[in-house]
Amino acid sequence: MLSYVSGLVNEDLLRRAWVGCIDDRLHQQVTGELMKFMTVANWTGVVETELFADTYRSYGLATVRYPVLEVTARVESFENGNGYTLRVLRAGKPRAV
Repeated sequence: MLSYVSGLVNEDLLRRAWVGCIDDRLHQQVTGELMKFMTVANWTGVVETELFADTYRSYGLATVRYPVLEVTARVESFENGNGYTLRVLRAGKPRAV
């Protein structure tokens, strides 16, 4: 999933993948609500993700509970066009294949 993320920028597609969290950081939004940034990886590479307040409230516990996550995310490019991030919409325990 991660290796072709850059080719999906500006497409209104959701992608699902199994990833392992390498690093995470909690941050407080201007509204005072917590959000989380995560650096995740799978066999194809590494990418930054973000869980904004609503998503973090719903799925934040899963990011701590499971070392490998199944995430559903939307690819979003940076305003300057020099990169991208994944906006996580769902995160949870990986389902069996």
